[in-house]
Amino acid sequence: MKYDFIINDMVWSFSRITTFEDCPYQWFLIYIYGSEKRSGFFAEYGTFMHDILGKYLSGDLSKNRIIPYYTGNFLANVSTRPPRSATFRNYFQDGLNYLSNINFPHSNIIAVEDEIDFVFAGHKFVGFIDCLSNDDGLTITDHKSRALKQRSKRKTPTRNDEELDLYYRQLYVYAAGVKAKYGEYPKWLEFNCFRTNTLIREPFDESKLRETEQWASELISKITACDKWNPYPDYWHCKELCDVSQECEFREMI
Repeated sequence: MKYDFIINDMVWSFSRITTFEDCPYQWFLIYIYGSEKRSGFFAEYGTFMHDILGKYLSGDLSKNRIIPYYTGNFLANVSTRPPRSATFRNYFQDGLNYLSNINFPHSNIIAVEDEIDFVFAGHKFVGFIDCLSNDDGLTITDHKSRALKQRSKRKTPTRNDEELDLYYRQLYVYAAGVKAKYGEYPKWLEFNCFRTNTLIREPFDESKLRETEQWASELISKITACDKWNPYPDYWHCKELCDVSQECEFREMI
């Protein structure tokens, strides 16, 4: 294949493989063609909140300085406007509400924004863990702006349950990295959904790790065999979430 020399030397990550699921042509533009990524409102907001939480949990930003830092730096970091002005106001207020009453549940924090290099599904991977703590066993915490919902525990999984499973794939990839670096799998995997102040916490399940590994292996094989980088035009993704939509000639199809 024409691009074997690039793909064979690639270090994979969760976002790198899921970008292909979102849109193969977006993957091509970023990782083969080398298009410059330009974040939109939602990515800028998420990055800014991650930055604040990273500074706070690492001790670089005290609790009494967190709101002045948030309000004083918001516009400089979140400069792109969303499709509706109400969205901008709501996201700003959600962040303000969360940070005004921040009460992170873990005190024994081992690492913040921890970069981990490891092998997963037979390939080199890199991961960046938002927070790793050890109060009652190793816990991976991932900060999320998305308003995920707690698992329903119904016999037949709901649509929200299925969405949660897709998001948990990321933490199972990271769990393999934690095992490689710290010698053991985490006991807990959790999402800190800061916009809704919701903590979703589930015990690590090695069978789900194997399922995630199989999913990653099959998807990487699909990427490496790809020679037609077809676009998946979608109004919301292309307009608001894609980092290279400005350079995509298929954008006008939506």
